[in-house]
Amino acid sequence: MTQCHTFLSLIQRRLHLYCLIGLACYACVALAVSSPAGLSDRLNSTEEGRHLYTLYLQARNTPAATKRQLIDYERQHPQNRPLLHALYVQLAYCRLYFQSEDLENYKPHIQKIIALSDKHKAPWIKGFAYYWQARFGHITHNSDIVESNLAQLAAIAEQINIPLFTAMTLDLRANIESLKGNNHLAIADYLKAYTLFEEQGDIGSVARIVSNLATLYLYTGEFEEALKYSAIAENMENDITPVNYRQLTIIFNNRAYVFGKQGKHQKELEAMMTATQYSKKVGSRRLEAAMSINISDTYNQFEQYAQAIKMATEGIAIAREIESHYLVAVGQSNLGAAQSKAGQHQEGIQNIHDALAYFESEKLEPIAVETLKMLAEAYADTKDYENAFMWYLQYHERFTKMQFDLRQEKIIHIQEKFEAEKKQKEISILKKDNQLQTALIDQREWQRNIGIVIVIMVIIILSLLFNRYRLSKHLNLRLEQSNLKLYDQSHKDALTGLFNRRYIRTYIDNILPRGDRHITSTHYYIVLLVDIDFFKDVNDTYGHHIGDAILVELSQRLQHINRKGDIVARWGGEEFIIIAEHSNEHHQHKIAARILEAVRASPFNTSAGSINITVSIGYCKVSNGQALKEHWDKYTCLADKALYQAKENGRDQCVSAKDVSYGA
Repeated sequence: MTQCHTFLSLIQRRLHLYCLIGLACYACVALAVSSPAGLSDRLNSTEEGRHLYTLYLQARNTPAATKRQLIDYERQHPQNRPLLHALYVQLAYCRLYFQSEDLENYKPHIQKIIALSDKHKAPWIKGFAYYWQARFGHITHNSDIVESNLAQLAAIAEQINIPLFTAMTLDLRANIESLKGNNHLAIADYLKAYTLFEEQGDIGSVARIVSNLATLYLYTGEFEEALKYSAIAENMENDITPVNYRQLTIIFNNRAYVFGKQGKHQKELEAMMTATQYSKKVGSRRLEAAMSINISDTYNQFEQYAQAIKMATEGIAIAREIESHYLVAVGQSNLGAAQSKAGQHQEGIQNIHDALAYFESEKLEPIAVETLKMLAEAYADTKDYENAFMWYLQYHERFTKMQFDLRQEKIIHIQEKFEAEKKQKEISILKKDNQLQTALIDQREWQRNIGIVIVIMVIIILSLLFNRYRLSKHLNLRLEQSNLKLYDQSHKDALTGLFNRRYIRTYIDNILPRGDRHITSTHYYIVLLVDIDFFKDVNDTYGHHIGDAILVELSQRLQHINRKGDIVARWGGEEFIIIAEHSNEHHQHKIAARILEAVRASPFNTSAGSINITVSIGYCKVSNGQALKEHWDKYTCLADKALYQAKENGRDQCVSAKDVSYGA
């Protein structure tokens, strides 16, 4: 029971992190417009401009009151407003509609910003329109809108050299990458945005980014960096002027997570309560929902499951009201965990299932993987070990792939860092050589002595370069060996040594198009699915170790009877797949029959004695490699239906897909 609770605590903290990252995405960038060319300074040079700038700043804390004042301002100044005044009116509207989560009324103001840009022939103004469209697209989970507008914003920033736009692009992109689980990419973008916002004097954005960096470094296991940035964020919170309650909510929310990772649970609860108090001053239903869900996670850590259920239920209700499916799913995962521990097993499992379905539909792989493991634990709590084992297997497979991808990302990061350092040292050496050449020209009387010095230095430099070359070559060799080992581990079945399902996907997508020379020739492909008959009975009778021995011997027989160029892989459990190429389409039945005979010809020798084994086979013909690549799922489905027919017909036989009846 203690182990279960420890595991649940870990999972809940992970979900807490995902929720606060999503919250950070929503609260991204407190747009302090000070560029290009000091817009805010120019606006504040007049009394009317100062009034507008004040309204713009107030929009994030008091959107309703600001809207009334903006309407009054527009009535008093209906026409011929200066460009900056007109721009800030529209920016203030965008901000207040964002704060009040009005996802419809902001659109006319985006169009007015674009019209201002066209009227005054100032393309940089469109950058603000692209930014706000990306922000609203993000909170409505419209990735196409986000990506297209971010690309246009980045293009403007690069063409006209506007640091603020670059910082805004990096900040929002980092939030999106962190939500996807690409933490190293998010950290890299955050660090660049941090520098740019600091140069712009936007203390609020700097403090929020620093707080998010602390959280991401905790998730990547870099605890020293996490504690460093957490301390910086804590020292900066009093410097945020004017007060931005949304950003303070994010900072204290992140701080609660840091305290939780340090085991300081009382401070964690205090930080979470402070974050909740700040969130109430924002007046955002979305923020209120997020905080209720996060607090439910904190109560789970304290084993106060009744309180956790109450807060999660409240948060889910608000999230459904504002149609935030992401927050609903995170809330369901927290609620399910609490219900499972409180004895409400069926309700808890259903909630976790619902959360998992959403995370997978949105391709949020990291949180989906953790939810798989949570689901396995929930089934284990009900003593349904069969389902628990099934979900744990899914978790293990996807977690392994995710770790492999993360390791590849780290390897690439190390390679890039190594190349950058190498190039920097080479530049340094070239600069020194240039200085020596200049000294030779200026002081010809020392030419002979300096020549000797140059020769000596060149020898030293060449020696250093040679040694570095050898070291680089050695490191690259080790890196290649490590990559090959990782590739082999991720594409081979650990038990049988055959290729696994992931390799087949890679083979179809990449290897086949380059190696298939017979796309328009008379060569055919045959896809065969081979399944051991009554394998469950073998496991139940003799034990899983005997079942494993049979799987290993069957894989050896399959490899032996198939040609060298054929692909044999373990498809899953007791099921194998074979992809064979033949010039005669009528040979497909002979291939399947040969496999049947090879299996039934002799018993399988095991430590429990000789065991007779048979298999059932379903197969289908594919006209060429291009068809196999483009309709892979279709052909595997056909082979699977044929396999099912072979089972229905009495097993120990092969059935072609063309012989399967699809009638009633």
